[in-house]
Amino acid sequence: MTNTTPDDEGGTQDEQEHGRRHDGLFVTDAELIRRIGVPEKIARQAIKMLDAKRANGWQLKQALWGSRRYWPPVVRWLDETLIARAPTRGIR
Repeated sequence: MTNTTPDDEGGTQDEQEHGRRHDGLFVTDAELIRRIGVPEKIARQAIKMLDAKRANGWQLKQALWGSRRYWPPVVRWLDETLIARAPTRGIR
């Protein structure tokens, strides 16, 4: 029988074992790290720094939604911050 009990990340054991998770709009830091694909130690340090600085546009955790971040502004912040800083040399 399949375990359908939610874990602390909002998924079920079956979803974790089979790699099937709903990509929801509100994410925990662990889910954010998984989605962006950065090593956990590096990502946690960056998130801590961004939260402390209240970086312009960085999505803070929302208490109403279980201390999760709203994913679309995270993506927008990454796009705006990283694309703006990307080197343009050699791009045609």
